[in-house]
Amino acid sequence: MSERRATEKAVPKVEATVGYGKPPVEHQFKKGCSGNKRGRPKKRAEPVPIPSEQYVEDLLLQEAYRMVSIRDGDKVQKMPAIQAAMRGLTVAAIKGSHRAQVTLKQLTQAVEDRRIAKLHSYYDQMSEYKWEWEREFERCDQLGEPRPDVVPHPADIQVDEVKGEVRIVGPKDKLQRARWNKQQARKQDAIEAIAEYQKLIRKNPQSREFWDREIAFEQHRIRSIDYYMPDEATRRSLTYDPLDQRKRPERFRYDAPAKPAAAATKAAVRRTKANSAK
Repeated sequence: MSERRATEKAVPKVEATVGYGKPPVEHQFKKGCSGNKRGRPKKRAEPVPIPSEQYVEDLLLQEAYRMVSIRDGDKVQKMPAIQAAMRGLTVAAIKGSHRAQVTLKQLTQAVEDRRIAKLHSYYDQMSEYKWEWEREFERCDQLGEPRPDVVPHPADIQVDEVKGEVRIVGPKDKLQRARWNKQQARKQDAIEAIAEYQKLIRKNPQSREFWDREIAFEQHRIRSIDYYMPDEATRRSLTYDPLDQRKRPERFRYDAPAKPAAAATKAAVRRTKANSAK
């Protein structure tokens, strides 16, 4: 045993090779001592973006109107989340929850109050608008000056003082007025076309069946225009009631006369063109 130790002490130690990944011993890290004297750097927290008010509102509306599936009896319905929440509140109120009943009543009352306040504000605004422009028209008439071109026209504003309602029976802006004028011009063209078709029928009674179809189509167009875009004389009369017009059951469905045979129609057209050429 002693001889072995003596042999080990006699063998000289060979220095480790210095190279890549093997620095000299004096430059190696010492055991138990960190190579970074300052220590490991602390991890910096990433900055949290501060959401804007508009961004939060967009998220809220997106979630409120997100479609969800709700079971109603044996059926599954899809509806916005806000509607599902209101339905749950209503069901709870019906079942006797006092808190749900009070909440539902407060929400309903708040909505009704806002709508009534909006209607009153609109009534006051349009009544004042109508009164001011009527006075201005009277002043212009007395001085012989042309009336201002305003839209909506004060004569197209109906004020119901009993019900506290205001209705505009004419165009509300210049773009709508241009559309109304275009339709009134189309109505006049339809009236002239009907008169022309009637002349053609008198010249050639055999083509009556063909031209009756054209007359029925133009009459349908005239009724539609009178219903949705009445002229000034009609909508500004004292007896005109737009609500009564909307209650009419007719929707101006175009019921054309029976279509004649193709050969007979072509023959009638040829005879009409020949008579027109004469």
